[in-house]
Amino acid sequence: MNTLRSTGPYHHGDLRNALVDAATALAREGGPDAVVLREAARRVGVSAAAAYHHFANREQLVQAVKRQTLALLGGQMQAALDQDRASAAPRRGRKQPSADEVARSRLRALGAAYLQFAFDEPGLFRVTFGPRGPWPTNEAAAHDDNVGPFLLLRQVLDELVASGVVPPERRAGLEYVTWAQVHGIATLCLDGPLARVDRAERQATIDRTLDTIIRGL
Repeated sequence: MNTLRSTGPYHHGDLRNALVDAATALAREGGPDAVVLREAARRVGVSAAAAYHHFANREQLVQAVKRQTLALLGGQMQAALDQDRASAAPRRGRKQPSADEVARSRLRALGAAYLQFAFDEPGLFRVTFGPRGPWPTNEAAAHDDNVGPFLLLRQVLDELVASGVVPPERRAGLEYVTWAQVHGIATLCLDGPLARVDRAERQATIDRTLDTIIRGL
């Protein structure tokens, strides 16, 4: 389970981060509509006027929540990659996987971690990938590498090229194609027809989706 810093009464220190933590907790509990600057201020025990010194409006606070959520998601995806690497480490009596097998496994682990985050944290997921406000990146760099999940996906796809799974001429833009497929399943599971199926059917659909992505590379 991802954790946040305490959102109890504010006493001293970094008020901006305290407000972001409170707003992230609100998003976790209630999704996009729950992120309200005045409520975040109330939760940390300061006036709305004090909060407005740090965020001019609600949209700025939502952007901060998106950035914090992306950091949490990136951490979960990195942990999945680390676990996958550990499980692929050579062991006595077991054949060492090939470079292409390792790269495929890492892409599957990344996709599974993204989906698990969506299911574990639907409120945060809906805020971060919902329609309210732009994608939280540097305006000068439309696809800022500092956005953890995006960078991790790019790195794993580059590993697939290096291992010979993906021809170099097919690499350009593949991160968007791959992300769209996994994100689509997440959305269907949270807010679409797959929200009504049982866990086993949902998992079977996820497995088929990840298999299809990997085969289609």
